[in-house]
Amino acid sequence: MIDAAEVERFFKNPSDLIDLCHEVVAQIDLEDDSEIDNASDKEKEVQLLIIARSIEQLAKAGVPVPDALRAEKIKLASSLGVQNQAKLALDLLYIGFDSITKVIKSKLQNYSGGAPQSTSPSTPRQFYREYIINSLKKFGGSASCGDVQEDVMCQLNDILLPGDFELYPGKSNKVRWIYNVHQERLQMWKEGIIKSGSPSGIWELAEDHK
Repeated sequence: MIDAAEVERFFKNPSDLIDLCHEVVAQIDLEDDSEIDNASDKEKEVQLLIIARSIEQLAKAGVPVPDALRAEKIKLASSLGVQNQAKLALDLLYIGFDSITKVIKSKLQNYSGGAPQSTSPSTPRQFYREYIINSLKKFGGSASCGDVQEDVMCQLNDILLPGDFELYPGKSNKVRWIYNVHQERLQMWKEGIIKSGSPSGIWELAEDHK
């Protein structure tokens, strides 16, 4: 973990951090024999990147990462072998830097008074209703907010769109899909599908929807 002194140094001299990133990327060599020729390996690589991105977004949003998701990441990484480590490192760096760029854009918008508009496709809020209900039924009709989010993420791991992992405009601490899940839960509460008066942090289906 980087210490406070280093953070302050990079804050005062952002170019130092940029130079460091350039040096790290320059040290990663893609040898000719690291090309993935096997179709099965290509599929595994895609799955690994999706899972890595999902874990990153869950962690950033403060949502506990399911052990099964972490185990699958380790399993896929091991099966790909050492020959793909350089390409995988670059792919993960690309995802990480892309995420950082989105956070920076969001913060810059706060200074200009506007909200960033995404051009990436995303899933509409109403889409999540079925999965929220499925999750609550799975837990016997009620569950904590965190458990519902984890379960919905597992259900939609291969369905969510690129824009779903972006920060919601004006909600710099909320990933779009998580924000939409909460908004749909609020709409379900207004319609009487979600029970009123449940303990804080608990989502519960109304009796006639269990």
